[in-house]
Amino acid sequence: MAYTTDSTFKTEKNKPSNQPIYLYTIEDYDGSSTDLNLAEWDTDIVYGGVTYTKFPIKHNEIGENSQGEISSFSVSVANVNRLIQSYLETYDLRGKKVTITLVWANQLNDTDANIKFIYYIDSYTATESAVEFNLASKYDIID
Repeated sequence: MAYTTDSTFKTEKNKPSNQPIYLYTIEDYDGSSTDLNLAEWDTDIVYGGVTYTKFPIKHNEIGENSQGEISSFSVSVANVNRLIQSYLETYDLRGKKVTITLVWANQLNDTDANIKFIYYIDSYTATESAVEFNLASKYDIID
């Protein structure tokens, strides 16, 4: 899959002093068109008019194979306060669309300077410290 980026994105990507911010959206997580928006950052982020709540969240490498197919990967979200686990117990998140948006700290006003990765929740596991989501392309999801 080829990603389309504008010149601002490319310039910012190559600056050694700029920092990437990952924004995560679980779309319609509760069945009433409500999105869960989280930021892998130390403060809340407003991007494109949407507020992303700071949250301890990490993912392993997003990649694709030589045929352009997107690899599945995992996202780990802190579960210490049991917030995410309460969502799992209330809503079945399997199959929900997850958009991961890569933006640059000094380009938050430019809504074109980003790369979006779209995945779907295939499965998840929860422990006392973290919830791990396994994400895959839409065609790899088992319903």
